[in-house]
Amino acid sequence: LDDDFFDLGGHSMLATQVVARSKEQFGVAMTLRIFFDLPTVRELAAALEELLAAQSTNNPHGENA
Repeated sequence: LDDDFFDLGGHSMLATQVVARSKEQFGVAMTLRIFFDLPTVRELAAALEELLAAQSTNNPHGENA
C-alpha cells in the first residue's frame, strides 16, 4: 500500500492507463498530476475517495452534466 509506483518500475504510460481506467471504473477525472503527486496505492485511494465524495456532493442524484 505504501510502495511508490514509480520506484517499483511504473512509468508515465502506465500511469496514464491507470488514470484512464479510474475514469472508466469510477466516473471521476483523476488527473495525471494527482498520480505523480500521490504515487502510492494508499494515497491514490484517498484521493479517489475525495474525488468521489466531491462528485457526489456536486451531483447528489448522479445525474450527468
